[in-house]
Amino acid sequence: MSKALQKILYLIICAASLCLYGHNLAAQDNQPRLKNNKLYETVLVDSNHQKLIINQLVSKGKPVLFIFFTDWCAPCHAAMDTLTYLKPRLESEYNLQIIPVALNTSKRGFEVVYSTAKLHHWTFNIYFDGKDDAKNSYRIAEVPHLMFIDKEGKIAYEKRGFDPNDFEYLELVLKAIKNKEEGG
Repeated sequence: MSKALQKILYLIICAASLCLYGHNLAAQDNQPRLKNNKLYETVLVDSNHQKLIINQLVSKGKPVLFIFFTDWCAPCHAAMDTLTYLKPRLESEYNLQIIPVALNTSKRGFEVVYSTAKLHHWTFNIYFDGKDDAKNSYRIAEVPHLMFIDKEGKIAYEKRGFDPNDFEYLELVLKAIKNKEEGG
C-alpha cells in the first residue's frame, strides 16, 4: 500500500472516530458520573461470559485502571501495547488491576478483538461493553480512554486519547497515592 493511500486511510479513520465519539462532548461533561458518590453498577462481560460489575470490583480496595478501546483504533492499539509492557511493574509495585474494555463490539467484534489481542501479544483478560452501559454511564466519548479508580472508588485520573507520556503521569499519580498511604 502506498504512503499516500495509507495517509488517506488514516485520515478517514480519524474522521470517522471524531464523528462517532466526538459529538456533544460539552453537554456530556456536565452530567454526573458517580451515583451517590459511588460508581455505577455497570456490567461488563468477558469472552467466557463471566460478568464483572464495576462498582463491586472497585469495592475490593484495589486500585483499578480501565482502558476503554475499540478494535479499529490505532491509538488504542498503541496504548494497549504500552500497557502490556508496563503491566508487570504496575501490578507488582502498585497492586494495580488493569481492565481493558472493548466498546462497540458485536459477536463478530469479539473475534476481531481477540485476534487483534493475539497479534499484539496483549496479556489481559478483555471485557466487553456490549450494551454500551459503561460507555454511557461514564461518558466515554473518545478512545482510548483511561480511567483510574483509587482504592476508595473515586476517579483519581482520567485521560481521553493517547500520548505515551500519559502513563508517566499515571505512574506519578500512583507513586503519590502509595506515598500517602505509607505515610510519606
